Amino acid sequence: MKKLLYLSAILLFTACGSDDGSVDAIVETTNGITTLDATGTVSEQTPEEAKKTIYGKWDLSNSSKSFAASKSNACAFDYLEFNDEDYIMSLLVDGETISVFGAYVLNEDAAGNVSSVELKFNLGTSDLTIATLTNIVVVETDDDLSATFDVVLSIPEEADFEACNTIQGEYTAEKEEPMAESLGAAADSNHAKLIKT
Repeated sequence: MKKLLYLSAILLFTACGSDDGSVDAIVETTNGITTLDATGTVSEQTPEEAKKTIYGKWDLSNSSKSFAASKSNACAFDYLEFNDEDYIMSLLVDGETISVFGAYVLNEDAAGNVSSVELKFNLGTSDLTIATLTNIVVVETDDDLSATFDVVLSIPEEADFEACNTIQGEYTAEKEEPMAESLGAAADSNHAKLIKT
Protein backbone atom coordinates (compact mmCIF):
# COMPACT_ATOMS: atom_id res chain seq x y z
CA MET A 1 0.00 0.00 0.00
CA LYS A 2 2.86 2.33 0.87
CA LYS A 3 4.48 1.72 -2.54
CA LEU A 4 1.20 2.53 -4.28
CA LEU A 5 0.96 5.79 -2.35
CA TYR A 6 4.52 6.72 -3.35
CA LEU A 7 3.81 5.89 -7.00
CA SER A 8 0.64 8.00 -6.95
CA ALA A 9 2.50 10.92 -5.36
CA ILE A 10 5.28 10.72 -7.97
CA LEU A 11 2.77 10.63 -10.83
CA LEU A 12 0.85 13.57 -9.39
CA PHE A 13 4.05 15.55 -8.81
CA THR A 14 5.25 14.86 -12.35
CA ALA A 15 1.89 15.80 -13.87
CA CYS A 16 1.61 18.99 -11.87
CA GLY A 17 5.23 20.03 -12.16
CA SER A 18 5.91 19.47 -15.86
CA ASP A 19 5.51 22.68 -17.79
CA ASP A 20 7.24 22.48 -21.14
CA GLY A 21 5.84 25.82 -22.27
CA SER A 22 3.85 24.27 -25.12
CA VAL A 23 0.49 25.71 -25.99
CA ASP A 24 -2.44 23.29 -26.14
CA ALA A 25 -4.84 25.67 -27.86
CA ILE A 26 -5.87 23.30 -30.66
CA VAL A 27 -8.67 21.71 -28.68
CA GLU A 28 -11.06 24.10 -26.96
CA THR A 29 -11.68 23.10 -23.38
CA THR A 30 -14.44 23.52 -20.86
CA ASN A 31 -13.23 24.01 -17.29
CA GLY A 32 -9.74 22.87 -18.32
CA ILE A 33 -10.82 19.60 -19.90
CA THR A 34 -11.75 18.92 -23.52
CA THR A 35 -15.44 19.28 -24.34
CA LEU A 36 -16.99 15.96 -23.29
CA ASP A 37 -20.33 16.02 -25.10
CA ALA A 38 -19.47 17.01 -28.70
CA THR A 39 -21.48 15.34 -31.46
CA GLY A 40 -21.57 15.40 -35.23
CA THR A 41 -20.34 13.85 -38.44
CA VAL A 42 -16.54 13.90 -38.40
CA SER A 43 -16.29 14.12 -42.21
CA GLU A 44 -18.02 17.51 -41.96
CA GLN A 45 -15.70 18.81 -39.21
CA THR A 46 -12.32 20.47 -39.03
CA PRO A 47 -9.57 18.64 -37.12
CA GLU A 48 -10.18 20.85 -34.08
CA GLU A 49 -13.90 19.97 -34.07
CA ALA A 50 -13.24 16.28 -34.79
CA LYS A 51 -10.88 15.97 -31.81
CA LYS A 52 -13.70 17.12 -29.54
CA THR A 53 -16.14 14.68 -31.17
CA ILE A 54 -14.00 11.55 -30.82
CA TYR A 55 -12.53 12.45 -27.41
CA GLY A 56 -13.26 9.95 -24.63
CA LYS A 57 -13.61 6.22 -24.04
CA TRP A 58 -15.82 4.25 -26.44
CA ASP A 59 -17.03 0.85 -25.24
CA LEU A 60 -16.89 -1.72 -28.03
CA SER A 61 -17.24 -4.85 -25.90
CA ASN A 62 -20.96 -5.09 -26.65
CA SER A 63 -20.87 -3.31 -30.00
CA SER A 64 -23.12 -4.27 -32.82
CA LYS A 65 -21.62 -4.84 -36.21
CA SER A 66 -23.80 -4.17 -39.18
CA PHE A 67 -22.00 -6.28 -41.73
CA ALA A 68 -22.58 -9.95 -42.44
CA ALA A 69 -19.12 -11.37 -41.76
CA SER A 70 -18.87 -13.46 -38.62
CA LYS A 71 -17.00 -12.18 -35.58
CA SER A 72 -13.55 -13.64 -35.11
CA ASN A 73 -13.23 -16.10 -32.23
CA ALA A 74 -9.56 -15.17 -31.86
CA CYS A 75 -10.05 -11.42 -31.41
CA ALA A 76 -12.64 -8.85 -30.37
CA PHE A 77 -12.67 -5.13 -29.56
CA ASP A 78 -12.96 -4.12 -25.91
CA TYR A 79 -12.69 -0.31 -26.05
CA LEU A 80 -11.12 2.57 -27.93
CA GLU A 81 -10.16 5.75 -26.10
CA PHE A 82 -8.98 9.08 -27.52
CA ASN A 83 -7.38 12.00 -25.73
CA ASP A 84 -6.09 15.20 -27.36
CA GLU A 85 -3.19 13.54 -29.21
CA ASP A 86 -3.12 9.79 -28.49
CA TYR A 87 -5.33 6.71 -28.43
CA ILE A 88 -5.54 3.47 -26.47
CA MET A 89 -7.18 0.46 -28.08
CA SER A 90 -7.97 -2.59 -25.97
CA LEU A 91 -8.42 -5.92 -27.73
CA LEU A 92 -9.38 -9.34 -26.41
CA VAL A 93 -7.06 -11.83 -28.13
CA ASP A 94 -7.67 -15.49 -27.31
CA GLY A 95 -9.17 -14.45 -23.96
CA GLU A 96 -6.29 -12.12 -23.03
CA THR A 97 -6.47 -8.34 -22.96
CA ILE A 98 -3.98 -6.59 -25.24
CA SER A 99 -3.65 -2.81 -25.03
CA VAL A 100 -2.29 -0.96 -28.04
CA PHE A 101 -1.51 2.75 -27.94
CA GLY A 102 0.10 5.53 -29.91
CA ALA A 103 -0.60 8.77 -31.70
CA TYR A 104 -3.50 9.26 -34.06
CA VAL A 105 -3.55 11.34 -37.24
CA LEU A 106 -6.56 13.23 -38.59
CA ASN A 107 -6.38 13.20 -42.40
CA GLU A 108 -8.02 16.16 -44.14
CA ASP A 109 -9.82 16.38 -47.46
CA ALA A 110 -9.54 19.31 -49.90
CA ALA A 111 -12.16 21.29 -47.92
CA GLY A 112 -10.17 20.99 -44.67
CA ASN A 113 -12.55 18.47 -43.10
CA VAL A 114 -11.46 15.17 -41.56
CA SER A 115 -11.70 12.31 -44.05
CA SER A 116 -10.23 9.60 -41.81
CA VAL A 117 -8.49 8.90 -38.51
CA GLU A 118 -5.33 6.77 -38.60
CA LEU A 119 -4.16 4.93 -35.49
CA LYS A 120 -0.36 4.72 -35.37
CA PHE A 121 1.63 2.01 -33.59
CA ASN A 122 5.38 1.79 -33.06
CA LEU A 123 6.93 -1.64 -33.53
CA GLY A 124 10.37 -0.33 -32.60
CA THR A 125 11.57 0.91 -35.97
CA SER A 126 8.85 3.29 -37.10
CA ASP A 127 5.23 4.30 -36.62
CA LEU A 128 2.88 2.17 -38.69
CA THR A 129 -0.79 2.74 -39.38
CA ILE A 130 -2.57 -0.25 -37.86
CA ALA A 131 -6.16 0.99 -38.23
CA THR A 132 -8.08 3.56 -40.24
CA LEU A 133 -11.47 4.85 -39.08
CA THR A 134 -13.91 6.49 -41.48
CA ASN A 135 -17.59 7.48 -41.55
CA ILE A 136 -17.49 8.48 -37.87
CA VAL A 137 -20.81 9.84 -36.62
CA VAL A 138 -21.47 10.68 -32.96
CA VAL A 139 -25.05 11.26 -31.80
CA GLU A 140 -26.73 11.92 -28.47
CA THR A 141 -29.87 10.04 -27.45
CA ASP A 142 -31.43 10.52 -23.99
CA ASP A 143 -28.19 12.07 -22.65
CA ASP A 144 -26.12 9.11 -23.91
CA LEU A 145 -23.52 9.44 -26.66
CA SER A 146 -22.93 6.75 -29.25
CA ALA A 147 -20.73 6.53 -32.31
CA THR A 148 -20.85 4.57 -35.53
CA PHE A 149 -17.76 4.15 -37.67
CA ASP A 150 -16.02 1.90 -40.17
CA VAL A 151 -12.64 0.44 -39.28
CA VAL A 152 -10.07 -1.16 -41.57
CA LEU A 153 -7.22 -2.91 -39.75
CA SER A 154 -3.73 -3.40 -41.17
CA ILE A 155 -1.82 -4.98 -38.29
CA PRO A 156 1.55 -6.38 -39.45
CA GLU A 157 2.42 -10.06 -39.00
CA GLU A 158 5.23 -9.31 -36.54
CA ALA A 159 2.72 -7.88 -34.02
CA ASP A 160 1.30 -10.24 -31.40
CA PHE A 161 -2.27 -9.37 -32.36
CA GLU A 162 -2.35 -9.68 -36.16
CA ALA A 163 -5.33 -12.06 -35.82
CA CYS A 164 -7.41 -8.93 -35.17
CA ASN A 165 -7.25 -7.96 -38.85
CA THR A 166 -10.36 -10.11 -39.28
CA ILE A 167 -12.60 -7.90 -37.12
CA GLN A 168 -12.79 -4.92 -39.45
CA GLY A 169 -16.15 -3.53 -40.49
CA GLU A 170 -18.82 -1.15 -39.23
CA TYR A 171 -19.22 -0.72 -35.47
CA THR A 172 -21.47 1.05 -33.01
CA ALA A 173 -20.03 2.04 -29.63
CA GLU A 174 -21.39 3.72 -26.52
CA LYS A 175 -19.35 6.49 -24.91
CA GLU A 176 -18.53 5.87 -21.28
CA GLU A 177 -19.54 8.53 -18.79
CA PRO A 178 -16.63 10.80 -17.85
CA MET A 179 -15.40 10.92 -14.27
CA ALA A 180 -17.46 13.29 -12.15
CA GLU A 181 -14.33 15.36 -11.49
CA SER A 182 -13.99 16.05 -15.23
CA LEU A 183 -17.32 17.87 -15.38
CA GLY A 184 -16.39 20.65 -12.98
CA ALA A 185 -12.59 20.73 -13.00
CA ALA A 186 -10.90 24.12 -13.26
CA ALA A 187 -8.18 24.60 -15.89
CA ASP A 188 -5.48 24.80 -13.21
CA SER A 189 -6.76 21.90 -11.10
CA ASN A 190 -4.60 18.84 -10.49
CA HIS A 191 -7.27 16.71 -12.16
CA ALA A 192 -7.14 18.75 -15.41
CA LYS A 193 -3.32 18.67 -15.41
CA LEU A 194 -3.27 14.91 -14.87
CA ILE A 195 -5.81 14.31 -17.67
CA LYS A 196 -3.74 16.40 -20.09
CA THR A 197 -0.63 14.41 -19.18
